[in-house]
Amino acid sequence: MLASLLAVAMPACERAGGPRALPPDAAHGVHRTRLELQPQGAAATHYGAAASWTPSGTEAAIGTRLQRLGLREDAGLSRAMRELARLAPARTNIPAALTDGLLAWAGVADPAPRLVVVELEQDSVGCHRTAARACEPAIVDLVDGVGPVAAGQRYGVGVARTERGSTRMIVAVLDRAVELEPVPVRVRSGGRVELRGSLQGGRARPSVEVTVPSGQARTLASSGGEGSAFAATLACDAGDGAYQVEILADGPHGIEVAANFPLYCGVSPPRVLVAELEDVDRDVAPDDLEAMSLALVNETRRARGLPELQWSEPAARVARAHSRDMREHGFVGHVSPTTGDVAARLARARIDAAVVRENVARGYGPSGIHQSLLRSPGHRANLLADDVTHVGIGVVFGPPESAAADAPRPVYLTQNFLRPPGADAPAPADMVPTLQQRVATLRQDAGLAAAQWDRALDAIAARLARARAAGRGLPRGWEQQVFDRGHASVDSHAVTSPQFDALLAVALWRAPQLHAGVGIARGQGGELVMIVLLVP
Repeated sequence: MLASLLAVAMPACERAGGPRALPPDAAHGVHRTRLELQPQGAAATHYGAAASWTPSGTEAAIGTRLQRLGLREDAGLSRAMRELARLAPARTNIPAALTDGLLAWAGVADPAPRLVVVELEQDSVGCHRTAARACEPAIVDLVDGVGPVAAGQRYGVGVARTERGSTRMIVAVLDRAVELEPVPVRVRSGGRVELRGSLQGGRARPSVEVTVPSGQARTLASSGGEGSAFAATLACDAGDGAYQVEILADGPHGIEVAANFPLYCGVSPPRVLVAELEDVDRDVAPDDLEAMSLALVNETRRARGLPELQWSEPAARVARAHSRDMREHGFVGHVSPTTGDVAARLARARIDAAVVRENVARGYGPSGIHQSLLRSPGHRANLLADDVTHVGIGVVFGPPESAAADAPRPVYLTQNFLRPPGADAPAPADMVPTLQQRVATLRQDAGLAAAQWDRALDAIAARLARARAAGRGLPRGWEQQVFDRGHASVDSHAVTSPQFDALLAVALWRAPQLHAGVGIARGQGGELVMIVLLVP
């Protein structure tokens, strides 16, 4: 999953209404169960530190085979996987919040790994402790399920007896994107902590993002720039609570999450992990989940006093195509080998946008995916951005991940957030008065003489702006119309912008003396065309 922000200007597009309204609840085939689970043993005190881990006989036997594949064990990851094997409510549907919570509990800063799970419903020989001969078929299935791996990837292995008496085996595989120097999980109230590390696997341009307890996101000033090393200071200056830290980097599929973990300022980490088991019925269609995702996005925005996003069906079609691309080519990212980045995809679809943001994700249900995005500072910033007005969401299902009858279908989701050109503009009749009032305030704050607005010049400028916006040449004789009103000369300035606020940044508003007329019209692609006529 990723957070990205692009500013693009593109040709015209159609805009359609939203999907059919569906509230995000179980009545429409998505069933949710709240879970409260407590891991055994002490939680890690640091991220990035060596963990203490003693494998069982079965775990050691599995680990030996994984090492032959070229994998390297991460003791903290194994510790988390043993608890996940014990606590997961079902082998075929493991809540992302539970995995994330156990990774943090074990001091693992990496994003969620790829999981392979095998379960023995009947285990009379104690395969959760020792690798007896009767356990061999399950171990072979588990290791075979890992499939091809890249040299140097990390693994964690956990085997445990579940509450209902089965034996569950889990292998987690991850491509470590960042080596993090040890950092404490808990920081004193008002304290500070240094975040240092280096990106791995050719990744570059690290960025450290944080969501503070109030839910606001911020980017930490960090050294490192274009290279792989980084250093940043996190200050507990926004109150006590959890500070969610995310390290972003440029990877093979664009910006990616290299690490994502909570730091606790002035409070203790939770001893009980809260997660939600989400089951999606087989008759639920992709557009049902799109509607539920939209409802969840707008519910979150309303709760924070933000305007709801309008649906863009053209952007949704682009999002669906990207979700299919991710499913068919086995990646979750923003940059596709075949379609490029989101700006290129929207441009080919002839979709106008002054601002574009994109979230991509893979999960098992709309609520679980939404909560995972909210736990990521970068994705959260996109969901709660105040510079977008529309969203198009595309969902596709992947094939079930096993032959088990209850195996869930993975959900590939893409959210394209955008603001069409001029979406921040007031009503057409209010554009010029609003601009002139803002210019008056700007000049007053700067200690400049008040502007002289000329209504006759406004009328001439409005005709010129309409002509320019329609792609026509300026009407003949407009200069003479200015002279007929007693002005000896006139300078004309044309400005085109996808954003109304950008019109205020024009340097001429700060001239020592300002005597002018203004006209603003909307272009064929939604952009704003402003004509300013200056006279002595």
